[in-house]
Amino acid sequence: MNDDGRGRKMVKSMNGEQIAEELNITRQAVSNSLKRGMRKCYLYVRRTWPELGPLAASIFLMKWLDNIGSIEFDMNEIKKFNSLFPPDIRKEISLDIESKRNKSYMTILEQVNSVFGCLENV
Repeated sequence: MNDDGRGRKMVKSMNGEQIAEELNITRQAVSNSLKRGMRKCYLYVRRTWPELGPLAASIFLMKWLDNIGSIEFDMNEIKKFNSLFPPDIRKEISLDIESKRNKSYMTILEQVNSVFGCLENV
């Protein structure tokens, strides 16, 4: 394990097949567990910060789970991240993305950064 520069230990990333092999379970069990966990995180964020819509909640989770260091709007990365959610939440986020098409995403980024600013002061 290596240090990530912030005092945390980094472990190598593994895909679903590798995790399944390591735990001696099926790849489907790994996928189902991941989707259940992502649902719980997403619902927690939506409940805790109701001002965040589906897309903002997803971006918040990307940052919270340290998937991205700084928020830059890369829809490809967001779509890849959103594939980790169960289908009903993916649809909710997709509908939110569609409703915001051709609009500025700055409001969403400001909301997410505002919540993170509050968390950093705790």
